[in-house]
Amino acid sequence: MLGVGFAPNLHIKDLANVLDTGHGVEAPLPLTSLVREMMSVLAGDGFASEDHSSLVKVYEKLAGIELRPGATQD
Repeated sequence: MLGVGFAPNLHIKDLANVLDTGHGVEAPLPLTSLVREMMSVLAGDGFASEDHSSLVKVYEKLAGIELRPGATQD
């Protein structure tokens, strides 16, 4: 995508550490878990080294659409 920022493969590692720490103190982190899963989908689809802005690809996949710059809804 933009080529800047933090790659999903690094997010996965860091979010796993956050979840491990949260579990260690019995803190529920449902949204953290969800974001980690979204990053895992990106990595599984071959986007592990792209910028985290590529999360839009998860939403495109779920919605069955493709967003393009400058595109408008009819």
